[in-house]
Amino acid sequence: MKGFTKKLIAGTLAASMVMGTSLVALAADPAGSGESSGTGSMEGVVKTDVYTADLPTESTTAYNYFVDPQELIRKTNAAKYDGKNFGEGTVFFQNATGENDYSNTSDAATITNKSSKNLSVTVTAKATPDSAAGAATLATAKTFAADNTALEVYLGITDSVDANTEKPLTAAGVEMKAVLGASPKGAYDYKYTADAGYSYELKDDVSAFKFADYSFQINGAANANEKAAWAADTKIPAVSVKWDVDLTDDAATVETPEQTPADAAPSVTTKTANLVSGQPLEISVDLGAGAKEATGIASVTYPTASGTTGTVPNTRYAYADGKITFDATWSTNQINSVGSGNTRTFTVTFDDSDSTTGTFTVTAP
Repeated sequence: MKGFTKKLIAGTLAASMVMGTSLVALAADPAGSGESSGTGSMEGVVKTDVYTADLPTESTTAYNYFVDPQELIRKTNAAKYDGKNFGEGTVFFQNATGENDYSNTSDAATITNKSSKNLSVTVTAKATPDSAAGAATLATAKTFAADNTALEVYLGITDSVDANTEKPLTAAGVEMKAVLGASPKGAYDYKYTADAGYSYELKDDVSAFKFADYSFQINGAANANEKAAWAADTKIPAVSVKWDVDLTDDAATVETPEQTPADAAPSVTTKTANLVSGQPLEISVDLGAGAKEATGIASVTYPTASGTTGTVPNTRYAYADGKITFDATWSTNQINSVGSGNTRTFTVTFDDSDSTTGTFTVTAP
């Protein structure tokens, strides 16, 4: 009887366990439904049509000049001007640059385009005669006939686009135009700051870049005929020059200068890397620039356990787009050779004229 009771209890427990197990399985039944959702958002948009230019300094005296039809300055060796240097001529602008302190041509005013697009430039120059009786008038040519006795001053404008093109100034004004090419590639960067967000801006240091520029100058002459009745108080025409600039899609008149890179030796830019079994390894390098630039990789070497120098077969790696890529088999072999947790340093020799070298160190997992 006792044996039967024990068997009954055991059978009851076994049945309970089976039922319990079945109940647990039913409770974990994955059948059902569900739903997830999300919203889209813009990371940001930046304006890439950026206007930035170096413009001439505005001044009310930049085109001040005086006329010397009797050439008194030359005849007195510029005694009034304490020995300052004067060029040839009968009209003089003060110069901050050049070999003379005064000459018949003004300093060049320059506009430099540092914008992300082409820049249109329009320069309008006027010469306005004084309305007083006996005032000097404007001449249309800078040479005067021998029998010309009029009180005439010639003023003209030239620019850097064509040194042979000169326009005489008039009271109505004359125009000189040009389109300056956009900044060279690489002069602009995308940036982000917490205050301003995303932006497209000129790099902080652009000293290595050349930009398209445009310059213009005013020159003059006066009728030096000795029969012309000049007086010390003769009124002389005034000069005004205005410039207008704006972004444009028009083709450039002045192309952006070709960029000549500064000499820079090649280098290895990835200094450390972790090996992964069965995965290629990429090492970033810079081939340099200018006269020191390399065209590729001459060799990759490493120190062996015996103290000699081993060379990585060039079939195990390839260079492209600034990276040396070692194949997956090489990575696996290096892990086995170096040993877990250990490192090995490789030397990259470039094919430049100086056989420049750089190193990187790998770690085995």
